[in-house]
Amino acid sequence: MKLAVNEMGNKAKNLLLLKNSYNVPSFFSISSKEIYEILEKIGISKNEINKAFDNGSKNRQLIRDKINKSRLNLNFLNLKELDKKLIIRSSALGEDGKKHSFAGIYESKITENNKQFEEDFKYVLSSAFSERVWNYCKLIDMNTFPEISLIVQNYIDPEYSGITFTQTEYDNKKGMLINAVRGCGENAVQGKGVSEIFIQDNKVPKNNIPNKILKEVAQSCRKIESYFNEPQDVEWCYTDDKLWILQSRAITKNVHEQINVWDNSNIAES
Repeated sequence: MKLAVNEMGNKAKNLLLLKNSYNVPSFFSISSKEIYEILEKIGISKNEINKAFDNGSKNRQLIRDKINKSRLNLNFLNLKELDKKLIIRSSALGEDGKKHSFAGIYESKITENNKQFEEDFKYVLSSAFSERVWNYCKLIDMNTFPEISLIVQNYIDPEYSGITFTQTEYDNKKGMLINAVRGCGENAVQGKGVSEIFIQDNKVPKNNIPNKILKEVAQSCRKIESYFNEPQDVEWCYTDDKLWILQSRAITKNVHEQINVWDNSNIAES
C-alpha cells in the first residue's frame, strides 16, 4: 500500500529516505488513517480521544483498556515479508520533529511474527494515549494527542548499539558525540557499560568499542547529516560486520532531552 506522506511520522519518512543508501532493517508503516480505522472498529472515535485528552486520566485509561481488551483481527499482508523476530515502533505525527523529539516518550515492543503480534500491537497502540505522552504534550503546549502511526520492523540482535549526535558541545568543546554499548541498548538504559566517545577533527579516541566500528559510524553519520543538511541524532546498531541505521532525526533545541535517552527501536521496555 502506498502511504500519503502526511499519514506517517518523521521516523518512518526518514527511514524511507535512508533505506536506499544505508542498511535499514526491513519495515512497513501503518498510517494514521489506518490506525483511526482500527480504533473506530472497536468504538473509539477521534472525538472520544480529544475528550480524553481534556477530561482526566480516567478517560485516558478507558481508551487504553478498550484497546487492550478488544480483538482487533489484524491482517497486515506485509507481515509475510518480515522475519520471525520483530519490533513495533511508534512514528507519531510530530514525533522526531525539529522542535520536539518526543525522545523516550512512546513505547516500542519486541514481538514475534505469530499470534503474539496482536497483543504486542495493542500494547504499543494503547501506550500512545499514556499519561507520559499526555504530560509531554502539556509540557510543549500541545492540546491534543498527536496522530499516531506505527512501524513494524525486523529486529536486529546487535553486537554493539549506539546513538550519535553529529554536532554537540561536550566539556565546552564542539564535535561529534557517540554513546555506545556492547549488546542491545537496554544495557545503556540500565547504565551498563556505556562509552561516551567525543570526536573532534575526525580523531577517534581509544576506548572499549572497536575503532573500526566507531570510524564507520562517524563516517556514515556525517553523510546522513549532510543528506538532511542539519545536525542529526542517529541511532544505530552493529552486528556481523554490518552497520544498521535504526533512525535519524534532527537534533532539537532541547538536545539534552535526547542525550542519554535511547529510543526503544532496539530495546524491549516491558
